[in-house]
Amino acid sequence: MSQEQNQSATMTLWILWGSMLSSVFIYVVVLFVISQNKEGFTPPDPGLIQTLLIAFGAVSVAEAGAIFYLRKVTFFSKLEDGAFDTIDELRDAYKTASILSWGLSESVAVFGLVLGVLTRDPMYYLYFAPPAIALFLLLTPKLGRYEEQWKAKHSKPSTPTTW
Repeated sequence: MSQEQNQSATMTLWILWGSMLSSVFIYVVVLFVISQNKEGFTPPDPGLIQTLLIAFGAVSVAEAGAIFYLRKVTFFSKLEDGAFDTIDELRDAYKTASILSWGLSESVAVFGLVLGVLTRDPMYYLYFAPPAIALFLLLTPKLGRYEEQWKAKHSKPSTPTTW
């Protein structure tokens, strides 16, 4: 695997990460535009909004836990066990774990977007956007670190020592 391919894989992950994170900020613009026009808008039942707020909050907490569990199952436990025979297998598993994690992180912000659209009140988004951004910041691409770990583990001499 050449250095150029390594940089390409890392750059691809950063582009995906950045584009998904940017959507969290774009939702604010969408909500601001929607909330400006309230003509003919009938607010939904407050009980429904309260129920959705609690449900979305609970699902968001569950998703945060699921993110770290799924990353462990799909990547980190395999890395520790030495299950990746090639650097390409490691990259593919890391990409899968990352994209899955970022998608779940973005969905936390989408819950706020849904509440904001239903109520035409962007303030509901503020309950969900900061945790989504925090998850994205915790989950920045670190492929190079894990490639180095894999290379260090696979470059050790495997000759037994006899006394």
